[in-house]
Amino acid sequence: MKTEVISEQQGVFLVSFFVIGSAIVISIGGQAGRDVWIAIFLGMCIAIPLLAIYARLHVLLPGKDLFDILEFALGKFLGKIVGILYTSFAINLGAIVLRDFGEFLTTVALTETPQLVPVAVLGLLCAWGVKEGIEVLGRWSSIFFRVVLVIFVVTLTLISPEIELKHLQPFFYYGITPVLLGAFSTISFPFAETIMFPMIFATFLKKKSPYKMYLFGLIIGGIILTLFGLVEIATIGPELYENWYFPGYQAVARINIRDFLQRLEIIAALVFLIGGFVKTSICLLAASRGVAKVLGFDDYRFITTPLAAHMVVMSFWLYDSIMEMNTWTHYVWPKYAFPFQVGIPVTIWIICEIKKKLGQ
Repeated sequence: MKTEVISEQQGVFLVSFFVIGSAIVISIGGQAGRDVWIAIFLGMCIAIPLLAIYARLHVLLPGKDLFDILEFALGKFLGKIVGILYTSFAINLGAIVLRDFGEFLTTVALTETPQLVPVAVLGLLCAWGVKEGIEVLGRWSSIFFRVVLVIFVVTLTLISPEIELKHLQPFFYYGITPVLLGAFSTISFPFAETIMFPMIFATFLKKKSPYKMYLFGLIIGGIILTLFGLVEIATIGPELYENWYFPGYQAVARINIRDFLQRLEIIAALVFLIGGFVKTSICLLAASRGVAKVLGFDDYRFITTPLAAHMVVMSFWLYDSIMEMNTWTHYVWPKYAFPFQVGIPVTIWIICEIKKKLGQ
C-alpha cells in the first residue's frame, strides 16, 4: 500500500477537526448540568494518557498502522479478526456522523427536504476526499482550520452580550458525581473516537510526531469545546442545554446586535459541515484501509465509493428518530465503544511493550 505522509501541523489540524466534528453542535457531557464545561475539560485531561498510548504504538512499531500492530501483538489470525472488528467500528462511526449531519440539517434548516439528500451529498464528498488521499485532506484541514478559528473567535465576541454568568453558578451544585459521569461520556464522544487515526497513520516525518499530532490536536480541540460549552451554558442555561438536541446552534441563534446583525446560526452550521466532512472522511479512510488490509489489496481507493454508499444506507438503519439518536449518543455509545477505544488499545500496547523488550 502506498505510503502517505503528512506534516505535524496538518496532523494536529486533522485531529482537532475530528475532535470538534459533530460535538460542536450536539450536546456532550450533559449529565454534568451547568458544570458541563468542567466535564468537557476534565474529559480532555483524562483522555491525554489514552491518546499518548495511541501515539506510543506508532513509536514502538514505526511504519505500521493499527492493523499491522494488531497482527504483531495478537498473531496473524486473531489480529485479522480484531482488524475486521475495527473496520466495522469505523463504518459504524462514519454512518453515525452522517446521520447526525442529516438529522441536524433536516431539523434546523431543510425541514421539507428528504434526509437522504444531504446525507448522500456529504457521503459523495467524503468519498471524493478519501480518494484524493490523506495528504490532500491534511492540506485542506490546515487551510480551513484557520477559517474555523476565526469564526470561533468572532462568534465568542458577538455572543458575549447574551452571556449571563448566573447560569454558571453555583459550581458542583449536584456534587462531583454528575461531573465525573459527564467527563467519562466525553471521553467516548468525542475524544477517544480518535482511535480512527492509528488506522490511517503509519509513517511520520519525525519520531516524536505522533505525540505532537495526537496530544496537541486533542488539547486544541478540547479547549475549543470547553470554551464553547461554557458559552452555551452561560447563554441558554443548563435546562435548555439538556433539552435541546443541538444547543450549540441554538446558542449562536441568540446573537442579535441592534437588530442589524442576527440570524448567524449559519456559522454553527458551517463549522458542523466542515467538521462533519473531516470526521466522516477519516472514518471512511480508516474503513477503506481496513478492508484493503484484511483482503490483501495494495490500494484502498477502489473500495471507497462502495463503502461510502454503505455508510449512507447504514445511517438510516441506526435509529428510528432523533430521540433514539440522542439516547444512543449519550447512553449506549460509551459502552459499545469502550472496548475499541480503551480495552483493546491498552491491551495491545502492553503486549507490544513486552514483545519489544523481549526483542521479538
